[in-house]
Amino acid sequence: MRPAGLLSVTLAVVAVPAHANLPPGWTQEKPILFKAENLYGHIDGGAELFLEFGFELLRVEYVRKGTREFTLEQYQMASPEAALGIYLSSAGKETPLKGIAARHTGSAYQITALKGRTFLLLINPKGGEDALPDMVACTNAALADLPEGRPADLFARLPVEGRVSGSEYLIRGQFGLQPVFTFGEGDILGMEGKLFASGAEYRDARNASFSRLVIDYSDEATARVAHLRLQDGLDPFLKKRWAKENAFAFQDFQGKFGRVERTQARLTITFLLTEEPKP
Repeated sequence: MRPAGLLSVTLAVVAVPAHANLPPGWTQEKPILFKAENLYGHIDGGAELFLEFGFELLRVEYVRKGTREFTLEQYQMASPEAALGIYLSSAGKETPLKGIAARHTGSAYQITALKGRTFLLLINPKGGEDALPDMVACTNAALADLPEGRPADLFARLPVEGRVSGSEYLIRGQFGLQPVFTFGEGDILGMEGKLFASGAEYRDARNASFSRLVIDYSDEATARVAHLRLQDGLDPFLKKRWAKENAFAFQDFQGKFGRVERTQARLTITFLLTEEPKP
């Protein structure tokens, strides 16, 4: 089924070449391109997250063989880091399939993949395990046309000890932060779609879980402003427990705790703690 709102933008289609490596027997319709100003015409909700990370262009095409049809969506982002952020927000627990070399996760209904600065999504609305070989082949055909590009290791700034493998995520503004934790209204961390915050889940020595978020600002003065903005703009459901010059602690409505600490140009936020952190 074609997405609602597609017809309204087809007049603005720009011709782009077909995939050179499309498997034998498969054909594709002329791709449709969505720029930032009409992304909402394709994504019903969620476009804000793509734009926040740094969306540039979406290429949508329909490939078919006989009665089988897949939708192939390629989201070109501003950088490999932006593409990784979108991928991590969509992939969940990764379940790789055999035969795809790029980082990906997949099922009989959908394959989500990452290469360079492109986030790729192949959708098989009918499902069926028998479709998996064709899904893998079409995904590989699309990936073969994409340029390489490795993101910077934005998780190197997160402590390794206690980190839950596969729980890492990136945030670039308020829309990415919302599903993680409500610290306050709007872009409370002052990232403005320009900075990347690195986050992950952790477990302590007693196997209790908590979360950690690290943001590096452009300079110490900017980090200081962000630290004060967060402290003064805490969500009403968060109660400040104590504060000193470069750190403060809070408690949420579930009785769990958090700590925010500034070290030069870096903010480290530890939250969902079961015990109150000491000053």
